[in-house]
Amino acid sequence: PPEYCYWEDPTWLQNALDTARVHTQASVVDILADRLPMAYSCVRAYNACRPTDIEDYYKDGFLPADPKALNGLAERYFLRPPRITREFLDRAIQVAKEARRGGYIFFALDDRILTTFSSHYLTYGSEYLADIAHELQRLTGENCPAFLKTIGIPTVFVCDLPIENTMSSVRALSGRLVECLFEEYIRPQGEAPAIDFTLSISVTFPPSVIVSHYHPEIRERDVE
Repeated sequence: PPEYCYWEDPTWLQNALDTARVHTQASVVDILADRLPMAYSCVRAYNACRPTDIEDYYKDGFLPADPKALNGLAERYFLRPPRITREFLDRAIQVAKEARRGGYIFFALDDRILTTFSSHYLTYGSEYLADIAHELQRLTGENCPAFLKTIGIPTVFVCDLPIENTMSSVRALSGRLVECLFEEYIRPQGEAPAIDFTLSISVTFPPSVIVSHYHPEIRERDVE
């Protein structure tokens, strides 16, 4: 490939071949996506959070974000008339709903990302609540995000997720892995590169997926 050029979205080529009715073999990404579940039973992934009680995770496992329950927490945490009224809170909740974070659990493929570029999970905890807090700060001037920093303890859970429960992300993951391998081939780094990839999961995971947990030191990064 040309120097400094190591990635291109080949969708245009596949579309052209489909239009011309030219049959091609599956792409390397499709082949890898098909073979990963044959070779691996689990995906090692990491969840960052700020639990008030670690044992809740070892008892209940990982549950998709429940907007109704989180809205109740937001009311308890932030509703402070006359500075923060119900109207302001409802507007902030609407912003969080539009971000479509409810109903999912997010896991990272590389925990180094969670302690550097995406440390907001360790800084504020729930991304849904962080969205509400930052919108309330914009609307009222009250430093609601600072309150979230006082709740719980920064924690990263190390998990082995059954690969059959991550199939919706496997093809995208395969593409990211191929891209990383190509980058390493063109420009060797001499060490394993950090992979910024998120698994968005909408099912409940039992406590048995937890391998361990730790409490990292974090570098704060404000959520935009």
